[in-house]
Amino acid sequence: MVKRYIYKKIINIKYKKSLKYKERKSIKESQKDIHDFYYQHTPRFKQDIEINPEYDLMIIVPVYNAAEYLEDCIKSLLVQETGYSYCVVFVNDGSTDESANILNKYAKKENVYIINKKNEGVAEARNIALKYIRGKCVLFVDADDMLMDNAIEVLMRKSVETDADIVEGEYIEFDNNIKPDIHKDLICKTKSTRLNGYPWGKIIKAEKWVDLCFPKGYLYEDTIISTLLIPGSRKIIKIPNIVYYYRNNPKGISANTVKKKEVMDTLYITQSCFEEAVKRGYKPSIDDFIEQVRLNWIRTQNVPLEIKKAIFIIEKEMINNYFNGQATKLGRKWEKLLLSLEKSSFVSYELLMNKWYLFN
Repeated sequence: MVKRYIYKKIINIKYKKSLKYKERKSIKESQKDIHDFYYQHTPRFKQDIEINPEYDLMIIVPVYNAAEYLEDCIKSLLVQETGYSYCVVFVNDGSTDESANILNKYAKKENVYIINKKNEGVAEARNIALKYIRGKCVLFVDADDMLMDNAIEVLMRKSVETDADIVEGEYIEFDNNIKPDIHKDLICKTKSTRLNGYPWGKIIKAEKWVDLCFPKGYLYEDTIISTLLIPGSRKIIKIPNIVYYYRNNPKGISANTVKKKEVMDTLYITQSCFEEAVKRGYKPSIDDFIEQVRLNWIRTQNVPLEIKKAIFIIEKEMINNYFNGQATKLGRKWEKLLLSLEKSSFVSYELLMNKWYLFN
């Protein structure tokens, strides 16, 4: 504990001194460095859809090589204790394992729909299902996760009672060696009103997808949830009921891209989502932006130093464009980070990020 305290003090002293060291690279030079390192196309955030609500709820499950966990997921969806009608749309995204055979066992069930397509990534798998929405509301579930057996009932009941655009429940993380009890009624003891940025674990009104889709060909495609879906929603409700079991899967997509150049998608999607939010008349949240800066830093740990500096310069430019002079509106923790960005001090920025990464 003493070493920890001393180390924090040393970092704080270094932080104050480092603010005077400014990064001199221009925004144009930084953008060129990024593009030369890894170029990504401009994403689209809209697609043509049709809404034909045959059910109260449509559950969308993108499936890619999930055979090891798929049965658990399917069973948790089909044993739901609810008075609301629902269907499940499984999108087999070109799986090469036994996923397709597992899905075919359930193909004759009245409320199960299976879409088979070539592999294009989870964003396009969700988009394919969203092109024809069969429910008044939509719920996403990942193929290696599970729903509590009362999840639909508690989420839909609150949705109907409140006429909310989004109703989100709580979730529990679990490891592969633990078998969750989906029949146990659980309430989260921590009172959080802030929605998470994941697509799963929340019921979303179908019409919210009329002018929104996931960016095809991108990692971190769910950035649209916090930057476009939530800001564009009229009424949002969070309930304390635990409705979702999230599996910590070491074989997941994000776990296997840490050392690849594709991690740069995190910067491209940050830029594009905030630009799109402004176009749509939404007021970007400085808290959401700073959280995104933190995520970008974590995701790009293994890129070259010059690319990290280029990311820093681009994020500083975004600060100037969207949030100039707003450092005082944040708590002390985020205020220091924003100050580092505003003063172009990459050294102090990196010190803070390392400190939070080690101690949080």
